Amino acid sequence: MIVDDEILIREGVRRVLDTFRGVRVVAVCAGAQAAGEAERWQPDLVLLDVRMPHRNGP
Repeated sequence: MIVDDEILIREGVRRVLDTFRGVRVVAVCAGAQAAGEAERWQPDLVLLDVRMPHRNGP
């Protein structure tokens, strides 16, 4: 799962991950959306931007 508010980052990382066979990529732009999608998809890996509007990591 890719969580980033910057579309260029999200899509760039998605393109790289899409080159691997058998990898399903879910990309979202907001932390609240990520929480719901993580529960739904139960990803093995989450790439998270820690500085996003409304929900920052640190």
